[in-house]
Amino acid sequence: MKILMISNMYPSSRAPHYGVFVRNMIESLEKTGIKIDKIVCYKQFTKIEKVASYLMFYLRVIFRGLFKKYDFIYAHYASHTALPLLILLKIKPKLKIIINVHGNDVVPEEDKDKKFIPLVKKILKKSYYIVAPSYYFKHILMNEYEIDEKYIFVSPSGGVNLNVFYKKNNNRGDIFTVGFVSRIEKNKGWDVFLEAANKLLSENWDIRFVMVGQGSEEEEMKELMKRYNLEETNRFEWKPFLSQTELADIYNNLDVFCFPTRRQSESLGLVGLEAMSCGAIIIGSNKYGPSSYINDGVNGLSFDPINVDELKEKIVSLYNMPLEKRRKMSYEAMKTVKSTYDSKIVEKKLEKFLKYCTNRK
Repeated sequence: MKILMISNMYPSSRAPHYGVFVRNMIESLEKTGIKIDKIVCYKQFTKIEKVASYLMFYLRVIFRGLFKKYDFIYAHYASHTALPLLILLKIKPKLKIIINVHGNDVVPEEDKDKKFIPLVKKILKKSYYIVAPSYYFKHILMNEYEIDEKYIFVSPSGGVNLNVFYKKNNNRGDIFTVGFVSRIEKNKGWDVFLEAANKLLSENWDIRFVMVGQGSEEEEMKELMKRYNLEETNRFEWKPFLSQTELADIYNNLDVFCFPTRRQSESLGLVGLEAMSCGAIIIGSNKYGPSSYINDGVNGLSFDPINVDELKEKIVSLYNMPLEKRRKMSYEAMKTVKSTYDSKIVEKKLEKFLKYCTNRK
């Protein structure tokens, strides 16, 4: 089997977290013996760099698609790969294309996302198969894009690497600890987390809060932290982006992981699964991606992501929960990941699916 993998996101030394799941997928598939050529874009930081990068990306995709033979082309992010693929299909209409949709590919969050939707609709209709990160996204593809269910395969973005994210033999700290890990972007819920932390600290709850992330709303985040005097207390800590190994250590020190996303485009939310794999109990959004794996009251708790008081109450309920019951919930969280989202299980299912696509006439 020979695949051309294309993506407009891929990690580099300048942006090591940018599209890391695409790299992980390629590396895992190569271990199975699948031959993969890749054409990718790395994160650029000026408008001129971005235009030049995309121009070269599109030209390389068209050239390679025309003059090299592959079983199929596998594309990450329909919105930014649709144009060259549609051009290729005009010339080679029998070309097999598999599209792996993500986030605002199919659920635009901003006006700049909406302009890609006509192209996305066209390429999805012409695709051989579509890969969705969750059943939540599968239903969007079926209901809003009128894609037949039989052409949608669900694969959770590479899954969780249990060699990195696992519960270590150390005991969690003496202080009940609540964490948040995310890009600091619009509707990611960082503000709800900070407001809940402020309320609980103001009421002198014996709770520690850890926050990890950076992004376009970082200045707004810092202003809110300053307004609440969070930086002046030893019960609150903010860290910039960390490596996966460092994140695993953070998760292992958490009793609770908060995932208050309000993004409709949150297709899955691997950070929640990574935290659960380390034994943290998740309190997550009852909508969108996290709702795919949170079983309320069993492996975590769900809440309305716009309701700060509800998040606060859920944290308090876990704080007051008998230790044995909390341990049972932590066990169920780890069990969920191991049974369904282990990267080895995900890899095998994806490999089987790709072989089926190759052999299907």
